[in-house]
Amino acid sequence: MAPKPVTFHSRYTEYEIIRRPRIQTPLPMGGGWQTVGEPRISFEFHAAPSPDGTHLIGVCHVLPGRNKLVDGDGWLAAGMEQKERDDVDALRAHSAFGRDFWEAGHEPGTLYPRPVDFRADLVSASVALDEEAILELIGAEEKSHVRRELLDEAKVALDQVRSARAQIEAAQAEADAEAEKKTPKAKAAA
Repeated sequence: MAPKPVTFHSRYTEYEIIRRPRIQTPLPMGGGWQTVGEPRISFEFHAAPSPDGTHLIGVCHVLPGRNKLVDGDGWLAAGMEQKERDDVDALRAHSAFGRDFWEAGHEPGTLYPRPVDFRADLVSASVALDEEAILELIGAEEKSHVRRELLDEAKVALDQVRSARAQIEAAQAEADAEAEKKTPKAKAAA
């Protein structure tokens, strides 16, 4: 199955980012290394309607897994280490990512985790009856954004998980007691 392209949006309708690999070649006579920057890869953003249809934005579709290379100086955001990345990861590491362009669905100013991601984690923890994971979600949200609707949903899920776990423990205790009633007869015979 072919990888799905990752969509990036830009606030500019015509925007181009040029990726030059960091290629080092030895200088003659053991004189160290020289950094060269060709060939180049261009990512062009073309005008398209915004997701809400109110204005135009730039859109660029990039296939993951292509053009794995180490980026040249001036590409990476502060604190990012220079290492081999494919095109998608390189764009995510670019110094203008999150300001001039972003991944679709992750607009600048988005609070993380996004509500859809928080709810997905909450559902997974609820299905697994993982009280600790729900408590971690609540704690992280209380320390960061304090989005009341997400906290309320998480607290309801926590109550339901605790109730389900109490029912399971009560049923297990009852089953153990029933098994214990049958076991003394076998012990007395021994």
